[in-house]
Amino acid sequence: MDISSGPKNLGELFTGNVLVSVPSFQRNFVWKADQLKQFLDDLFYSAENDDSHFFGPIVIYDATKNSNGPKNLELVDGQQRITTSVMVISILRDLLHDRRYVQDSTYGDINLEDPLKNLLFGGQYANKPKFEAGYLIRSFFKDAVILAPNDKLRQVTPRGTGLAATEIAATKDLRKAYLFILKNVRSRFDSLSEDDIKSLYHKLIKSLTSNFQIYSLVVADEMDAYQLFESINYLGFRLEPGDLLKSITLRKIQFHDKNSLDQALKDWDDLVKNLNGFSISKFLRHYLVSEKKTAVQSSKIFKYFKEEIERNELSAKATLAKLLKASKYYAFALNGKGLESDEVTDEMRKIARRLDLISETHRVLLLSIFRSSFLSSPKLREQAFRAVEYFSFRAICAKQNAQDVENIYQDFGHKLSSVDSQKSLNDWCKDLMAEAISDQDLASIQVNNSPYAGIQFDPREDLGRYAILCLEDDIGGGWTAMPTLEHLAPQNPPNGSPWFAKVGNAKIDYDTYVHWWGNFTWLEKPLNSSIKNSEWPRKITGDPAKNLDGLSASGFFLTRKLLKLPDWTGDLIKDRGDWIFSTLMEIRSSKWVLTGEHLGRKNSLWPPNGN
Repeated sequence: MDISSGPKNLGELFTGNVLVSVPSFQRNFVWKADQLKQFLDDLFYSAENDDSHFFGPIVIYDATKNSNGPKNLELVDGQQRITTSVMVISILRDLLHDRRYVQDSTYGDINLEDPLKNLLFGGQYANKPKFEAGYLIRSFFKDAVILAPNDKLRQVTPRGTGLAATEIAATKDLRKAYLFILKNVRSRFDSLSEDDIKSLYHKLIKSLTSNFQIYSLVVADEMDAYQLFESINYLGFRLEPGDLLKSITLRKIQFHDKNSLDQALKDWDDLVKNLNGFSISKFLRHYLVSEKKTAVQSSKIFKYFKEEIERNELSAKATLAKLLKASKYYAFALNGKGLESDEVTDEMRKIARRLDLISETHRVLLLSIFRSSFLSSPKLREQAFRAVEYFSFRAICAKQNAQDVENIYQDFGHKLSSVDSQKSLNDWCKDLMAEAISDQDLASIQVNNSPYAGIQFDPREDLGRYAILCLEDDIGGGWTAMPTLEHLAPQNPPNGSPWFAKVGNAKIDYDTYVHWWGNFTWLEKPLNSSIKNSEWPRKITGDPAKNLDGLSASGFFLTRKLLKLPDWTGDLIKDRGDWIFSTLMEIRSSKWVLTGEHLGRKNSLWPPNGN
């Protein structure tokens, strides 16, 4: 890594023919009142005491391409401090035009306005600002902050008067910061004479240009710059491959087709919105695994995409277009939402929702299914989805090696390229199911702390959630209300509670029973909150005197099946867990995968009395 020492203060940073910009991948300006006040306090203390102040390190990527053109320096780290500094410089310059403070800007034999103007403008392009803020606020920052008072195209107002709705939202923190700084600086000038104000101006300019010291690290290689930023900020905000990819993609698009940049920015924002807070880097890795036939290391994600983007002048736009499309499918794999009925079925939505409870890597294969040319109809896609669910659940139950499972998803994703008929799709499904652990082996799994064999005694709650959801979807009526997982025998009953005697015994302790599948059911959130650790009769009826409902008010099929039971015991938990497992194997069978039909029974065989 080739690192050199750069500008040591703002004066050096903005000297000569230079453009200092915030890369498009950076988050928006977010500094609040506390940070701004500390900045101003440090600045005025430095000015009044002629004292140096360490401004902190910044990381700069030197993106200069032409030695005869302006320096092009990108702030990989330091945008909040530098954006605030430029805002303060602009406000100080503007206040020199406010005749309430000074009649003219001369101080001895110098014009106080000149050094401020030289920090903001100058060099080869005298009318072009030396600083470009982040892209969400870039236009407004130039028009309302940097331009001289007589040239401003917009004004900074508390409510964003005259701005479009998107600009109002994007500039909210910036406008608050600007008005906070303006009010704070004015208050410091209000009690001073004109001579004292000019003297303070002279000291402030010296502090801003010289006394506020920065330690800048300049890196000529883009990847090195981001790695350096990450190492410096290892305890704070970290750049991920998604941040790096955004930067290089937008830069390439801007270089080859400036007119497409706005659309590219929108496309990237739409990609982020599709993922709705999910890790972009994890999405990128799963996308690459679905595309490539080799292993994909997280540390190599940016390298893979950089090579693809740099193939030719159209590669960046093409890559972004593919990622945007894939993000819609990936978002569907996350929550079963976002696609129209001509692409997916209701059962596919349920599968995506169910699998999200137990797995992540399966999304690799779901992406490949959406990309398959033969699987263009929702009906065919649904069959492939069913095969993925069949395999994924059994792999999670058996705790198969995660890398082996990913390799299977990757391999079967590429095998989809040869699927061109219903028969070959059936064969593909059968081959994937053959990779899964058998139902017999699932029934013979010995779980720690359980005297019984079977996956239904595994205490992993995600498996129990999945099993209950499958049964509710297939032999119940599904659900619309947002459910929670209710432990019928409570997890933490008070000391001396009758629950311990009814559920636990000498062979098996209470905590073991509580986390078996048979003790789980879906329950609406308000009901879960009202019954809590109640004894069984109160769990059923609630407490009418306190206007609290119980299980009897639930709309879930599996929950309502419990209402006529006189009590709840460890034997019932074990028996119900056995039923859940056997029924789950019936409704998630190979027949279900190939035909969509299953052997689930509408008239449940549990509870034992048939109610």
